[in-house]
Amino acid sequence: MQTGLNTESAAAQQPFADAGYLGFGSAPLAHDVRLFGRPVLHLWSTVQRRWVTITPSLLDVSPDGTATPITRGWLDSRYRDGLDHEVPQVPGRSTHMNVKLFPTDYTVRKGHRLALLVQTEDVDWAVAKPYPTPTDPTVQVDWSKGQSWLSLPVVR
Repeated sequence: MQTGLNTESAAAQQPFADAGYLGFGSAPLAHDVRLFGRPVLHLWSTVQRRWVTITPSLLDVSPDGTATPITRGWLDSRYRDGLDHEVPQVPGRSTHMNVKLFPTDYTVRKGHRLALLVQTEDVDWAVAKPYPTPTDPTVQVDWSKGQSWLSLPVVR
């Protein structure tokens, strides 16, 4: 939900708090995992307007709950098919988009967890764009049937 107040730093303090963003977490890792490259969030979402901004963040959550940002991404859904042309969403219809996070080289240590935050704004890193008309601010992420997922560039 767009409030002009959501930040990655606040969400990282409580990544699973259900406070204007979604937080997904892995189980504690059984061994060190090195990420090298560009994670991609394959997202299907439904919104009651013609576009939405998606700002995912990938975090390393230590056993004591401290979260360290690994990488983040940003996508205006109108440009999900390329920056050379705008493709509005159909309000109320599930829409697919691939949100590329910035490339990273990071090792998540054994016992830590990976957490994915999905927000519609992150004023730590970007100025939120106002939506043109007041509409239902709810964004539904379609994930219950496996239609949304995160691809991670894991080095074996």
